[in-house]
Amino acid sequence: MQRCVGKVTMGALRGPGRRWGTRLGWRKTVVPCLCLSPSSSSSSSSSRLSSSLSAGPSPAGKPGDELERTTFNVPRLTAYKPRREMIQAARTLSINVAGVSFEQRQDLVKMMRVGNAVLLEQEPLNRFDPLAVAVYTLSGEKLGYVPRTMTHLLRQQRYALGVVESVGPVALESEGGGLEGPEDNTGLEEMESENLWYLCVTVKPSLPALTIDLVPKSVRRTNMKAELPVEVWDELRTDVYEKAGYRCEVCGDQGDKWPVECQEEYHYDVESLSRHRQTLKGFVALCPACHKVKHAGRCILSGELKLVTQQLMRVNRWTHLESQMYLQKAVSQWQERSLVEWDQDVSVLGPRADLLTPGGKSQEWEGGDPIQSGTQ
Repeated sequence: MQRCVGKVTMGALRGPGRRWGTRLGWRKTVVPCLCLSPSSSSSSSSSRLSSSLSAGPSPAGKPGDELERTTFNVPRLTAYKPRREMIQAARTLSINVAGVSFEQRQDLVKMMRVGNAVLLEQEPLNRFDPLAVAVYTLSGEKLGYVPRTMTHLLRQQRYALGVVESVGPVALESEGGGLEGPEDNTGLEEMESENLWYLCVTVKPSLPALTIDLVPKSVRRTNMKAELPVEVWDELRTDVYEKAGYRCEVCGDQGDKWPVECQEEYHYDVESLSRHRQTLKGFVALCPACHKVKHAGRCILSGELKLVTQQLMRVNRWTHLESQMYLQKAVSQWQERSLVEWDQDVSVLGPRADLLTPGGKSQEWEGGDPIQSGTQ
């Protein structure tokens, strides 16, 4: 029995590779099969995914028709020159996602299309592997994990942008080229009926992803600019600007009125059912357009949702639908986080932490609830 991984990693690079360029469309791509030995496959489970996740209608017709996957020729906004240069300079990895047969992920995998965007996120509190990197759809559904042998290649960024390179059924193949099971054929019919699918994604580990980080309502301290003395905040943000060369650390661009703005970076970790921790990891320099995305709630209330969507499309090379899916996921996540109390860790500030004066204005949703303000 052989694991023919090479058929996957080399077979579909021509398709999703266009996502990272400036081309607007996609051409039809035929998905190759991944060959595994029968002992390598696991049982599949059932799950449902919203129809908005797929780039097109669910496959129908004969089983063989499912092998040919296409993506719509949807327009993608051209990234600005600095971001295009970052995309071209970042190296590309091809990753066969592990764990796709567990936790009811198979139906989810079967709805993915070549060219669909995915988001990779580090899981430092994973109790099995603190270096684990999970693969998610933009609507927040977990597809699987990066294999342990490759997680060391994705340590630069907490989030990494990915694209589905290939997806399809696993074929059982013997060394002679024919379908084969155990000597007594036990389990062969069962494995064929399982119809196990694989998923392979293309990732640029060093390319920063533009994400939305909404501060929960239940967090006591939410705005460092309002809670630190003016001279301390000015000193802190100047250091951040100089370190970034007065350019956005995500897209590489600068604003028209002023080059960059300072944004806090928070990590939200659920340590147990009763313990939730918000950790201030540092500060990042962002151009005004990327800064608006970080505070998408405020933009929704002020009628600037279109600007947020366009910036996500430009920087992450997402379609309009993908950007809307991610935005809905961010709002839902904010609502869930706002239901619990969070312990706060601002130790990264060092001695400056003693100068904080809680009670500043919240960064998000000053005017009301985003759902009532219409994010649909």
